[in-house]
Amino acid sequence: MNNAAVSFGAFDGVHAGHRSVIEKLISHECSAVISFVTEEEVIYTETEKEYLLDRLGVKNMISVPAKKYMTLPMDEFVGKYLVQKLGVGTVVVGENYEKLTELKAACKKNNITMETAAEISDGGESVTADMLQRIIKDGDMDRAFRLMGGSYVIAGPVVHGKGAGRQHGMPTANLGYARNKIWPKNGVYGTAVRVKDSNRMGVTNIGLRPSDDNLTVPTCETYILDFDGCIYDTNIVLEAFTYVRPVIRFSNLDEVKEQIDKDIEWIKKKMPDAEIFA
Repeated sequence: MNNAAVSFGAFDGVHAGHRSVIEKLISHECSAVISFVTEEEVIYTETEKEYLLDRLGVKNMISVPAKKYMTLPMDEFVGKYLVQKLGVGTVVVGENYEKLTELKAACKKNNITMETAAEISDGGESVTADMLQRIIKDGDMDRAFRLMGGSYVIAGPVVHGKGAGRQHGMPTANLGYARNKIWPKNGVYGTAVRVKDSNRMGVTNIGLRPSDDNLTVPTCETYILDFDGCIYDTNIVLEAFTYVRPVIRFSNLDEVKEQIDKDIEWIKKKMPDAEIFA
């Protein structure tokens, strides 16, 4: 990574503000993102961030523990870690970075370049991960989708469920997930599903399953259209691109299947395949 350009931070949500930084970052021939890993609540796991950053053109992501690196004095972080260990030549951050003055002084001392990307605002408020977390928790998914660039990503392994859906001709993929991940509001979503190097459309239920059981633990399960393979223990990626409806309690699973058929038709009209997988 000799003389590479890097940006560092939590990059949680990979939102519009982050994308402003990334656009400037990848203009350099060699670039990387240093992602701070935290045990606190997050919108995206490291796997999900890496997936999204790769799509944006970032081919190198280094995950480091936030507790170790975020608490370092800026001069030590820049000099010993970025310059001496990684050979960084340029640092790119947002112009609203809270330690901008300290970073500028540390870069000057270590004879490397600092570049800033324009701050992005929405509704008069600077777009930040904290802001996006709040929006998601408040259930304003239309705004969240817009600030995240069109989708909410969930990645993880397919785990075994009860198998009730398969008995009624609509097998679902139950996704394992990180316990510190922030979920959007409970409901049914139209999703793009990346599974076994193929792209499929899906109907995803996030939250409880009042028509099936009385579990108090939220689940994430997806009916994948035109797919009937065995994918247990396979890692898949879901991109929720539209909120369809709230969770509804039905009398039986036949009624659930009838509603899902209606959901599929609504999703296909809302977002054709060509637009989802463009």
